[in-house]
Amino acid sequence: MDTITNNAQIKYQYEASGKTMNIVTNTNYVTTNISKTNINLLKTSNIDYFAPGEKINYNIFIANSSNLPIFNVSIVDNIPKYLIFLDKSATVTNQKGEITPITYENIQFFNESTLKTNKNSKEIEFFLGTLSANETSMLSYAVQMPTLKETLPKSIDTYATLYYSNKETEVSKKNSVNSNINSINKAFALLVAEKIVDKTTAFCGDKLIYTISLKNKGNIDATNVRITDVLPKNFKLEDINFIISDLPYKSTFRVDENNILNIPEKEEDIGLCIPANTSDNSIIIKGYIM
Repeated sequence: MDTITNNAQIKYQYEASGKTMNIVTNTNYVTTNISKTNINLLKTSNIDYFAPGEKINYNIFIANSSNLPIFNVSIVDNIPKYLIFLDKSATVTNQKGEITPITYENIQFFNESTLKTNKNSKEIEFFLGTLSANETSMLSYAVQMPTLKETLPKSIDTYATLYYSNKETEVSKKNSVNSNINSINKAFALLVAEKIVDKTTAFCGDKLIYTISLKNKGNIDATNVRITDVLPKNFKLEDINFIISDLPYKSTFRVDENNILNIPEKEEDIGLCIPANTSDNSIIIKGYIM
């Protein structure tokens, strides 16, 4: 909080014993505290990655860190048009942990014709009323990602804006505060496979090791990974070692009558799991040349 301090100087004269006396005196100092509104807005989501049909819970934290209340508080959230607002999901939680539902009377939906909206997004305004001095609050609501046939965006980037008045009667004159940009990336697994052999020249009876390296360049695990490897007719399999995330890993396998390696062994067996953002995954196939 800033302050302004002021005093006044007073000059006067008087006549005494034929002399003019010039006197200067000062008043006391007076101080006025200047109140400043300090509002912080933080937007979070419950997931880091999205997929078709995903439910997203957004939380918007509001902190009034000043010694004055703010009035006519509303939050406008700008979200992509394809996100579906879930009915009766909006609530406000006060600093005591008490949760109050937000009714439809206190929610307004905008379309692309509004000033702050572009053709790819829409706005939802939540009317919250008054926020007391040094009070915190949390607005929460949920949206649904539809099951899209078209290509999903690489990320969902959204932010919220809080509008408020310093006086209860100033409905039209409002200040605003923007939140951070909340980003949720598209969920995907991306396997890159490479096969190498330890010998480029060998004799019958020599040991031979094939290594299949798997990198998952995606941000979620690749699950139920199944491998089919047509081994050379004159290669006799002895053993297989699995290394996933640089650690030993167990899986079933089978070589059929055509010398085709199948991992896992049976259709009903669960395939390998290759963790997100990993490159140290290997299937080491050991055998010899017949």
